[in-house]
Amino acid sequence: MAINKNYTGSFILNDNERYQAILASQNYGTFYVIYAKINFKKREINGEKVDVLDNIDLKLFNYKGLINLGFLDHEGRGVKITFDKEKGKLKLRVKIKGLQADDRTVKVYGDDEEPIKYQDIKQIYVDRKLLRLTESDREYRGVYDTEYFYRSGEDFHERRRSRGTDPHPPTEDKAFNGNCEESTLMVFSKP
Repeated sequence: MAINKNYTGSFILNDNERYQAILASQNYGTFYVIYAKINFKKREINGEKVDVLDNIDLKLFNYKGLINLGFLDHEGRGVKITFDKEKGKLKLRVKIKGLQADDRTVKVYGDDEEPIKYQDIKQIYVDRKLLRLTESDREYRGVYDTEYFYRSGEDFHERRRSRGTDPHPPTEDKAFNGNCEESTLMVFSKP
């Protein structure tokens, strides 16, 4: 298999030629990576031409495992941009779900009313939320939701949330006895 040079593991904020890895994770036994291409455009603000965020193209690749994951399939595709101008923090909120294979590019746009200037971005975070296979049951299309439930024969119970996402964490937490419902990762930081 040939290496595609348009997908890289390094991250350079103003490189809009490549898809750059912003998150790698594993759920349902599947290893996947989310790549982003951040695109800026020139815009005149207060008589000065500046680079502002135009859009972010996202791709999710499933590399190994049986269950394909993808972006949430609804209008807006479960992806949202927020920006804290005072802190210079750009946050990309991404909702993904198992059995949602989707190899299309998801594009989210910057806000034209409140443009995000390139020079104002100090940090970029990705906030990934994993949704249950189904809200109403432990099983969906013959697939048992192992990220949210544990089973052994007729015995089953809901898994505890991992320590980082529980507002009241248990006193003892084992890695195998929790799931990774939500995670936040810093992708980029200016000195």
